[in-house]
Amino acid sequence: SMFENCDSLTNVTIPSSVTSIGEEAFRKCSALTEIHFTGTKEQWNLVSKGDGWSSNSAIVGIQCSDGYLKK
Repeated sequence: SMFENCDSLTNVTIPSSVTSIGEEAFRKCSALTEIHFTGTKEQWNLVSKGDGWSSNSAIVGIQCSDGYLKK
């Protein structure tokens, strides 16, 4: 729940070295619409994501180095 309910968080860049995102990390982040991931789409898909990591957030997609993924 690192950034849970953070209304002022508008963008975040996650480095390709990240291998997991904890439970409810970005839950209820109403201003966060997109995550920038410095790795590839394949690498993003391998990142372990905890339950509800982005529940009730405004995130619509992940911008990776080789393209865009819809949430």
